[in-house]
Amino acid sequence: MKLFFTQELATLVFGRETLAKATLTGKGKKGELKEQLEPEKISAIIDAVRERFPNTEVAEIRALLRRKCNNESYKASSHNQS
Repeated sequence: MKLFFTQELATLVFGRETLAKATLTGKGKKGELKEQLEPEKISAIIDAVRERFPNTEVAEIRALLRRKCNNESYKASSHNQS
């Protein structure tokens, strides 16, 4: 439930395209630069998840957001190769 809530909230706030081309820090694999997700929006998502699921660590939420970015990036790149 927490996974779904976090990732759907990220999609609503940022949109799939933005999630596909951005990271939490603005750094990609092997030092490549990517767009950085807006820190204020990340904080708002973290606050919303922690309000709904009080015992959730910030690091866990950030990991879920990272995973969502990776998943959207993978989907976008596999569609471009078709």
